[in-house]
Amino acid sequence: LDHAVAVAHNSRMSAVSFSAARLAVVGAMLASAAGDNLVQNSNFTQVSSQTATGAVGWNSHSSEFSRVTTPTFGAATASLMFENTDPSKYSTAASTILGFIPGYTYRVSVWAKTEDVTGSDSGATVCVEWEGGGTVGYIGGVYPDGIKGTQSWTQITDEFVVPLTAAKVTASVYVRKGMVGKAWWDNVVMEVVPPKPVTTLLLEPAYRGRITSSWPPKIRIQINVADSPQVVPASYDVAVTLKAVGGTAAPIEVIHLKGADLPPNRSTVVEFNVDPRTGLPAGDYTLAVAASKDGVVQQVRTYNLTRVDDAKPAASVYVDGDRRLIVDGKPMFPLGMYAGDLKPSDFDKFHGSAFNCIMPYKQMNKTQLDLATAAGVKIAYTVKDDFCTHDLKCNASAGVPTDIAAVTAIVNEYKDHPAVLMWYTNDELGPTWLPQLEGHQQLIQDLDYNHPTWSVLYEAAEINMYIDTCDTIGTDPYPVPDHNVSMVRDWANDTRRLLGGTKAIFEVIQAHNNKNYGHATGRTPTFNETRSMVWQAIAEGANGIFFYSYFDIERNPDVPFETQWGRLSTVSKEVSSFAPCLLSDDGPAPPVDNGAAWLVTRERWCDPSTVETSTAHANASAAYVVFAVSDGSGGGDTAFTLPPHMGTIATISVVNESPARSIKPAVGGGGWSDTIDTLAVRVYSVTLTR
Repeated sequence: LDHAVAVAHNSRMSAVSFSAARLAVVGAMLASAAGDNLVQNSNFTQVSSQTATGAVGWNSHSSEFSRVTTPTFGAATASLMFENTDPSKYSTAASTILGFIPGYTYRVSVWAKTEDVTGSDSGATVCVEWEGGGTVGYIGGVYPDGIKGTQSWTQITDEFVVPLTAAKVTASVYVRKGMVGKAWWDNVVMEVVPPKPVTTLLLEPAYRGRITSSWPPKIRIQINVADSPQVVPASYDVAVTLKAVGGTAAPIEVIHLKGADLPPNRSTVVEFNVDPRTGLPAGDYTLAVAASKDGVVQQVRTYNLTRVDDAKPAASVYVDGDRRLIVDGKPMFPLGMYAGDLKPSDFDKFHGSAFNCIMPYKQMNKTQLDLATAAGVKIAYTVKDDFCTHDLKCNASAGVPTDIAAVTAIVNEYKDHPAVLMWYTNDELGPTWLPQLEGHQQLIQDLDYNHPTWSVLYEAAEINMYIDTCDTIGTDPYPVPDHNVSMVRDWANDTRRLLGGTKAIFEVIQAHNNKNYGHATGRTPTFNETRSMVWQAIAEGANGIFFYSYFDIERNPDVPFETQWGRLSTVSKEVSSFAPCLLSDDGPAPPVDNGAAWLVTRERWCDPSTVETSTAHANASAAYVVFAVSDGSGGGDTAFTLPPHMGTIATISVVNESPARSIKPAVGGGGWSDTIDTLAVRVYSVTLTR
C-alpha cells in the first residue's frame, strides 16, 4: 500500500510496543538495559581501514558513504557522509546490532543533516531490520520518514519490537534510490524502551464501547503484566472500576486484583457481574483500570462505554459481536480492491463483478460516489493523508488544526452518501503518528455514528499498539516471490491473536508484481498462490479481503490485465459463495484436529441451505463446515478427527468441488481422511448424528 521503492517490504514505518514472551540470557539483559546504546561506534569516532565507510562496525557495498570529521552533531568529532549524483544508485551503510533481546521494545534515533537532497522519496533516514535464523532471511523492519532538501541537524526516531523469531538485527542509514545530494548522520542510537507495567485490552464491548439490548452479555477486560526484569508483578495491585459518567453516584462495580493474581506473561480476564444489556440504563459510562505500586497509582487506562438507547436506530454500518461487518442490518463480507483515480469505465468493470467494494487512494467526489452506487459497489473512503506534516501543512485556522478541519469536512460532506462503507484512516503510518491517529479515530467516532474506520499495517507482530486507532484492521503481507505464501497465515494469525479477537479483520492480499515498485526480482502470484493466500487469511479469522491493486493488475509486466482480473474474480466468486456460511448466525464451531502443520482450518456451524451439498436436507440441524487450506509449505494425506462429544459423522462432502465429492467417514464415524495438495483448498460439509 502506497508502495514506493523501499529498503524492504514497504515504504513507511510501523512500530508498536507490546507485551510478549521474552527470550533472553543474563548477558543480553545486562547489555540491553534501559539507556544503553546497542549501536556500535554510534558517533563514527573509531576509524577502520577494513570497512568501505572508514568507520568501525559500519559497512557498505558502495563508495557513496565515508567517515568525515566535519560537519558533526553537537560535541561529536565525526559523522558519516553520503554523496551521490546518480539517481539509479542505491546503497546503505549498515551496522550489526549486538545484545538485542527478541520481544523487547526498542527506540532507534539518529541526527541527520542534508544538502540539496532531491527526489520523490523521503530522504536521508535510518532503518532497523531483522532476519530469522538459518535460511529464513529478512522478516521485517521499521522505516521512518527522513529529511530532504537542505536541512540542519534533525532527529529522526522510531519505536519497534524485535520479533521473537529474530536471530539478527541490523541498523542502517541510507538515502533511497532515485534521490541525489549530500547527507550526514551522527549519534545513531538503539535503546530499550521501558515497558508499561500493566497493559489492558477491552474484550467486550469491543466496537466503540457500544452496548445494546442484544450485545454484549458481559463486560470483559483483559489485564496483562509486562514480562520484563524491570517489572515485579507482585508489587502491583489493579482496580477495575465501572462507573456512570456525571453525578456523584457510587461506582456500579469495582474489581480488585492483587499482584499475586497477575502472573507475568499470562493474561487475566476480568468479567463484571452486571449484565450491561439489562442492568445499565441508557447513557455513558467509564471503565477505569488503575495500577498501583505501594499504594501509589502508577498508571490509569480509561475506556468510554455507551449503553445505546433502545429507541435509537441501529447504525447503517457497524461491527457486531462476531466481528462481522453489518450493512443495513445484514452481514457483509467485503471483497474489494485498492484503486487509484477511478474512471467511469472502471466502475463499469466492477458492475456485476465478484467485487462489492473498492478502496480508491484518491478522494472521490459525489459524481464518482454516485457511479459506485450505480455499479453496486461500496467505497472505503480514504482520509489517510489528512495529517499535519504529512500531505498537509500543519497550521490552524480559527483555532482548528488543519488535519482536524480536513477530516471533518470530508466526513461531514460524504457520511450520508449510500456508497460509503467505511473510512480508511491509516496506510502503514508508524508510531510517531499515534497521537494523530487516535485523535482522528475519536473525531470520526464523534462525527459519524454510522460508519466504522479501517486501518492497514505491515508489522503484524506489533499491531496491538494501534488498537485505539481504528474500528477494523488488516495487514498486508506480500510474500511473492521472496517468501513462502504461508506468510499470509502467520500475519493474519498475529493480527487476530495480538488484538485478542476484538477487531473485524480485512486482510490485504498481493495481486501485484514487485517489479512495479523497482524491485530487481518479482512476479505476479499464480492463481493457486492467490487462492491459498485468500483462504489462509479467512481461515485465520479474516471477514473481508482486499486485493492490492487494480492499478497494478493494469501494469503487471508478466500477466495481462484480463487474465489477472479473471483469476481474482474466480477466487472472489468462490469466497462469495461461502460468505453466508462464514457469516452465519450459527457461529464458530469447535476446531477439528488434523495434525498437519501446513494446514490451517476454520470451522463454522452453518444452515445447510447456505452450503451447496447434496447431503444437506431440510430437516437437518446446522452442518459442521470445515474450511481447510494448505499454506504452501506442504501437502499430502491428512486425517481429520472430530472434537469430543460432537457425535458421529453421517455424511461428508467436499462442497467446493463440482460436482460435490462424497467422502467415507472413518471407522466409528469420528473423522475422515483426504489428500490435500500443496496450496489446495477444501470445504467440507459434515452432517452429524447426535
